[in-house]
Amino acid sequence: MEYLKHASVFNPESLEIVACIEADGSVFTLSGECNVRHGKVSSGSNGDDGDKGYDWSVFDNVEEMDRALGRVSYIDVEGNEREYWLDSIYEEALTTRESYCTSMISAAFILKEVKGPLGQKRKQYASLNQTMPPVQPASMQSFVPPSKPSLDGTFSVPQSNAH
Repeated sequence: MEYLKHASVFNPESLEIVACIEADGSVFTLSGECNVRHGKVSSGSNGDDGDKGYDWSVFDNVEEMDRALGRVSYIDVEGNEREYWLDSIYEEALTTRESYCTSMISAAFILKEVKGPLGQKRKQYASLNQTMPPVQPASMQSFVPPSKPSLDGTFSVPQSNAH
C-alpha cells in the first residue's frame, strides 16, 4: 500500500520496473534512482506449481559502479548455451520507465487541454449553432464545361444564362 501512495509519473524514481526474462525464467527489478535486483530461479525450487524461489543478486546505485552488472549464461530449450548482459536489461528498464512517465504526463496534459480550453470552445460553437439561423444554400448556377478543342487547338466556350 505504501508503494501506491508514493508512486508518481512526475517522479520516475518512485516507480518500480519488473521484467520477467523469458530466456531463463529470471526476474529483473529496477527501483529507486538506479537500484537493481536480479533473481534467478533457485535450483531447489519447483517451478511446476507456480511457487518459485529466487536467488537474488543486489546492485545498489548502479550508476556509481565501476564495473558491468554482469553476464548471465543459461541453457535454452534446445540445449544450446546462451547468454545475455544485465547491463542491457538495466538500460532498457531505465528507458522504459522514462518513456512510460513521459507518455502518461503528455496524455494527462492533452486530456486536460481537451477538457479545458478546447472543451470550452466546443461549448461556444455549440451555443453559436443554436443562436444562428440555419444557412440557406445558394441557388445553384449552371456550369457549362468548355467544349472539345477544335483542330487548331482553340476552345469554344458556350454562353450560359448564369450571372
